[in-house]
Amino acid sequence: MDFEEIGIDLEKGQEIILGQANFSLKTTDDIARVLIASAPNIKVGTAMNDGGMKITRTSGNDDRLEKQAGELCHLLGAGHVFVCIIEGAFPVNVLNDLQNVHGVCSIYAATANPLQVITITTAQ
Repeated sequence: MDFEEIGIDLEKGQEIILGQANFSLKTTDDIARVLIASAPNIKVGTAMNDGGMKITRTSGNDDRLEKQAGELCHLLGAGHVFVCIIEGAFPVNVLNDLQNVHGVCSIYAATANPLQVITITTAQ
């Protein structure tokens, strides 16, 4: 097993939500739509990794945040993980709605603080 520590530093005014969901072609879009509907003036970039084909799908209403979420999600590399980067709202404004998205299994972090993610790579 290989362990890796990935540091995540956000820009001023950004919040991040990390979680896990069942991957489908529409899950990333569903997550983005719910976040956009949850708070007025929110800017959203979401990304999610497929488990098998190593595809990172992105969605959102802000191209810069969508690209940032996609790059970070790809860097994490874990299947079924999603990353949401938001501006103009706090996680507390959107978490209840996000947890009710069909397919969302777990929320691991929701913060504006520097974050470290530990990944483990196995032979599988």
